Formats: sequence, C-alpha cells, structure tokens
Amino acid sequence: MADKEMVSIYSEGAMKLIYYMMAVDGEIQNEEAEEYDSIGRELMNFYEKNRTGIIKDCNTFLAQCKDKDKWFDTLVEGASKVIQDAPMGGTEFVPVRVLIWDLLTIAYSDKDYRPEEKKLLDVMVEMLGVDKAIYLELESSMLTIFDIEKELEWIKQTDRSYQTIETMVNELADRKNVILDSVHKLMTM
Repeated sequence: MADKEMVSIYSEGAMKLIYYMMAVDGEIQNEEAEEYDSIGRELMNFYEKNRTGIIKDCNTFLAQCKDKDKWFDTLVEGASKVIQDAPMGGTEFVPVRVLIWDLLTIAYSDKDYRPEEKKLLDVMVEMLGVDKAIYLELESSMLTIFDIEKELEWIKQTDRSYQTIETMVNELADRKNVILDSVHKLMTM
C-alpha cells in the first residue's frame, strides 16, 4: 500500500487495472468493453496495436485462479503487481486521479455499480495512495452524473411539451457540465 499518492502510472498498467475492474464480477459486459476501448484510445497513442497483448496478459494472469472463491484475491494480487511495476512500465503515463475517474467510468458503464466493483476500487485507491476525500468526491460526482443521465432519459420519454422538455434538458446539461468542470479541476490539482 502506498504511503503517499502516486502521481502517475504507465498507460499499459492503467489499462490492466481497468481490465481487472471489468473482470471483477466474472463477466465483461458489452458496455464495459466499449468504454474500455474508448478509454484506451484516449490514454495510449498505440492502443489498437497494444490492446490484444494487454488483454492477453490480464487473462493469462487471471487464468491462474482455479478457485472462484479466490477470484477477488487474484484480482487484488494482479492489481498490486501492476502498481508495483508502475514506475518502470513504459513511456506513456496517466495521472492517477484520471485513472480513478476511468475506473469509476468502467464501474458505472453497465449502469450497475456492484459491491465487488466498489470493493476493488477501494483497494486500488489505497494501493495508489489516493486521498480518500478526493476519491469520495470523484465517486460522488460520478454518481451525480449517473443520476442526471437517468433523469435525462426519463424526461425525454415524458409527454410534456417540447419547450418544457428542452428547458429541463438544458438545465440538466448545465448541471452535468458544472460537475465535469469540477472533476477536471480535481483531477489536475
């Protein structure tokens, strides 16, 4: 466990941690895989070239787990190994707070933030030395954005007038932008 917050982690390691987050519940949903690829393209210059190797490395490590009761422990061990290797893994780096946001994005991508995802994220946050208050602020912001998106979906399906719907949609979009701006500031502090 880190004594102080790591500043950054190599991008390939970040993608491995994100993959472990997707795998924590035992299956990878389509929404998670699509979000994974989107994040990978943002974090790595040559993501498409490296994608298969990253996933193969993760799956090879995870295949060592023969006991389903030890699945979570295996994921934690894999995450720990990635984080221990963080300073020597490559030339492209990701700020740790950006990684935490991306892990939250993956956890919420299938619209179901499961207890095992939260538990793994809590462990990773501790390993990376991220201040708990910052993590909780990022998590709260993600939850608020998730709620705004659910409200947007509901509003668009109502039978209210176009003008009323448009006003509400614009208000929610403004709220979402304010939250995203504060998240951006928090990630770059």
